[in-house]
Amino acid sequence: MKNTALVITILATLIGTASVSFGDTKTCAQNLTVKSGLSKLPALKSYYVVSEFKGPVGHLDNDQRQPLDRIKNPEYNGIGAIDTKLGRGSAWLGNECLVWTAKHVLGRNQKVLGQKVTFNVGQSQTPGKDFEYSIEGEVVASGNPDANRADNGAEDWALIKLKKSFNDKLEKGISQRIPKITTAQYSVEDAQTCKTLEVAGYPGEKSVKNLWWQGNCSLDTSMSGLTAFNVSCPVTPGNSGGPLLCREADGSLRAIGVMNQQVASATRGLAVNFTADWANAKAAYQKYKDTCN
Repeated sequence: MKNTALVITILATLIGTASVSFGDTKTCAQNLTVKSGLSKLPALKSYYVVSEFKGPVGHLDNDQRQPLDRIKNPEYNGIGAIDTKLGRGSAWLGNECLVWTAKHVLGRNQKVLGQKVTFNVGQSQTPGKDFEYSIEGEVVASGNPDANRADNGAEDWALIKLKKSFNDKLEKGISQRIPKITTAQYSVEDAQTCKTLEVAGYPGEKSVKNLWWQGNCSLDTSMSGLTAFNVSCPVTPGNSGGPLLCREADGSLRAIGVMNQQVASATRGLAVNFTADWANAKAAYQKYKDTCN
């Protein structure tokens, strides 16, 4: 990959990215994994030209995103919508009380620690109710936590601790209805071994009654690296903070990136690859993973 800067024009602010490395999978902590080995690609340097977006996007040609019934597809039911002071983004449940999202959904180039948010998750069977649960939470960790420099794509992640833990001790059977999604560090090479790459979230221009999903996202390896994955699936405002999913050969799902932004008129999406800032993200997760009860 060429060691030149990639200049990307962002048409909206709500989207994300992630990554892993080659080798045998090692369990670093519950619902947090990394593959041993190193990517051979140099870091992707991304410079973002941001255009603030104040409303729903217009029609996207060839938009193949499908509304997904989360009750019939329970493995996706841990992906939720997050309400912040900036509006709506996407996020996913990493363990009983920890939620991953994109930092820019909470605020770009500023401190976000301590910010209060609401995590909406689980498809409700009650008429007129979009989500089964709406739970308050607080941002406990993020990339560039002191905001002492301009944020970049590699640090566009945040960890939220919920006030209510999704634990069988609190509500029997909830872990089966709201499954946790393992977060993993994948390299570009590792991403190519996925049976399929998928994007799922809550675009602002679509109804939240369903999760909006697309599979078979192709990976542009020439435009991906240690900081970002560039995939063919469209991303629009509201997708930010949702996971880039890897469907493994055994059928399991892993979140390997945080959706960060749209590119090429939203026909492609950029997801944060955890690799460049994995040590900080992993340390934050391990610090809070045992505090849920």
